[in-house]
Amino acid sequence: ESLEEVVMPYLNVLVDFRERVRKIALEENVTPVLKECDVLRDETLADLGVRLDDKEEHTRVKLVGREAIMKEKEMLTEKMRQKEEQKRKSEEAKRQRDAQAAVPPNQMFLSQTDKYSKFNEEGLPTHDAAGEPISDKQQKKLRKLQQAQEKKHFAYIKNKTD
Repeated sequence: ESLEEVVMPYLNVLVDFRERVRKIALEENVTPVLKECDVLRDETLADLGVRLDDKEEHTRVKLVGREAIMKEKEMLTEKMRQKEEQKRKSEEAKRQRDAQAAVPPNQMFLSQTDKYSKFNEEGLPTHDAAGEPISDKQQKKLRKLQQAQEKKHFAYIKNKTD
């Protein structure tokens, strides 16, 4: 007899018991018991090379070997790490967008003294860092940036008051 032929009847009995316990725990909302069922599936049996796949109608049992399960766990852990990293980057980008949107349009260029030296009453630069007047073409671009900032800032203020 192969290992699988010897072990599977015992595993099937264990899995049937686990399924009945899980069903009762789900019906009675007994979270600690559900967690122990997950520990049995994800750690105890996995360390022995046994995979349990919980399905809607029943749980499938497979002998796949400890190494295969450990490799799957590593891949899953890496995938979750990447997902967390992506979430962190997304949250950081949102914080940066919010910080930028929080700046009133008439103040958006004032801190850029490395680029501009003089500003008009609307906060638009009139002279570059060297003291030279800014061209009409460049002022038009800066005005468009300021108008875009007005929209972002208005939306930011509106979201803060809602």
